[in-house]
Amino acid sequence: MAPGVGSEMRRIVAVVVFVCLAAGCAARGAPASSRATPAPLPTAPNASVSDEAFELRISTPSTQPAPNEPITIETTVTYIGDEAMPAVAHAAGGPVAFELVDVDHGRSVGPVVDDACARGTMRRGVAMPIPFMKSGAFEDDAPADDFVRRYLADPVLRLPEGHWRVVAHLVAFVGDCTAGGAHELQAAVELVVGS
Repeated sequence: MAPGVGSEMRRIVAVVVFVCLAAGCAARGAPASSRATPAPLPTAPNASVSDEAFELRISTPSTQPAPNEPITIETTVTYIGDEAMPAVAHAAGGPVAFELVDVDHGRSVGPVVDDACARGTMRRGVAMPIPFMKSGAFEDDAPADDFVRRYLADPVLRLPEGHWRVVAHLVAFVGDCTAGGAHELQAAVELVVGS
């Protein structure tokens, strides 16, 4: 167990016990039919964020796929600033990189990007599709990295059971790559992979 995790768990248990005592925890003796059922995990099929220059959208057709079923992630970036066709700079792999978050186990994979400052142009108001691509790193001799190794080896997004978040990270510059001039946006979809 990581340093501090035990004390954090004790603190969480103490808070739960305190809340339970304060609320009365009426489940004791209540008929099974009147007990509250757990709320479903949040799932969001799409998300959109913007700033003065860009809009980032991410979506998936299914927020509850079956385990190891191929999952489709659709992402677009739209320039919404004042220029008709601005020069846009970003990493060599494109303006968006993806991160996978395992919500149940508190781990994540990616994104890995470079600072190549690749340049292109965008047309105002025209959405540019961004294909889902995996990125990440692992240590060959670390058993904890087995999941990461398997995840990165398959170009298709497939996940085991659990609560997952796919985060699109936009980092782009209008014009040149200048310090402090980056537009950084994040949008995410939630997936609950079940049996």
